Amino acid sequence: MTMKWIKMFGMLGLIAACFCVAHTAPLPSSQSSSSQSGLSITLSPPADPITLAAPIEIVITVKNTSNKEILWEADHYWDVERYNPAYTGFHVLLTKDGHEPETTFLHRASRGTPGPGDPHILLNGSAFFSPIEPGKSFTLKMDLQRLYRIMEPGEYILEVSRYEPGSKTWVRSNKLTLKISGQASSSQPRFSITLSPPADPITLAAPIEIVITVKNTSNQELEWTADIGDNIAYMDDEKNYRAFHVLLTKDGHEPVTTVFHRMLRGIPGPDDPAVGFYKRFLIAAFEPRQSSRLTIDLKRLYQITEPGEYTLEVSHYEEESKTTIHSNKLTLKIAQ
Repeated sequence: MTMKWIKMFGMLGLIAACFCVAHTAPLPSSQSSSSQSGLSITLSPPADPITLAAPIEIVITVKNTSNKEILWEADHYWDVERYNPAYTGFHVLLTKDGHEPETTFLHRASRGTPGPGDPHILLNGSAFFSPIEPGKSFTLKMDLQRLYRIMEPGEYILEVSRYEPGSKTWVRSNKLTLKISGQASSSQPRFSITLSPPADPITLAAPIEIVITVKNTSNQELEWTADIGDNIAYMDDEKNYRAFHVLLTKDGHEPVTTVFHRMLRGIPGPDDPAVGFYKRFLIAAFEPRQSSRLTIDLKRLYQITEPGEYTLEVSHYEEESKTTIHSNKLTLKIAQ
């Protein structure tokens, strides 16, 4: 059955943190109550072998076991593809030897259990309802690597559950045993950064737009954050600038930076407004094994007033591995 989502109401605005909109139902009980709710949830594993080096996609089948139509509710926030019902519609619990592995930011956001260093994000969201006819079912897919940092091989137990407000009951799935093999490669950089120049000629009279390609080389979703000052407007078109440390040089010297650039770096000049970092926001997310293209205009960052040969390099500091990833060095010949 293909789900036909019916948008019932919208909720637009600034949400201080994604955790404010996560589920507020009580934690799952140890008893299954699918007979009361009229729903069943069944988990199916991926094909063998299941390895640490690949996505671990689980198929979730939801079936209406009652004799009446049921409205399935799902919340879509910020990015519908990223925060889809497979991740936000269920309470997911994976264990190994009775212990839960480390969760990702996406998982903690869905649960409403923020970690001490988790960012705030700007959200637009809506609630959607879809009717499920008696005896009908639909399927969703989720990748466990997007919810957990699964670093060790072994036997894992997976169970998902969902709170149904109408019947005030928790619906629990079957318990699925997953035998995961292989090794996680944590020593290699999890992403690469590649710079591409604008088309020639590059002149002082026009914007100098640089394309930055970020490739996530890992099996985990990457979330990049930035501290936003209370006197700096948070605009979507500024996310690309906040994601990188940008260094442009000419004859070994950096040109004069703009106020915007100095504010991003947190090193205001004598006449610049004071910077007060107060909240950490999520500014970019990169899906596993995918590439994303971002664009920046160097003229928003530097006062480029002289023609000549310039060298550009950008970098990003990854907090998890405590390493700085550098791009290639790009030579730009700028004409008058």
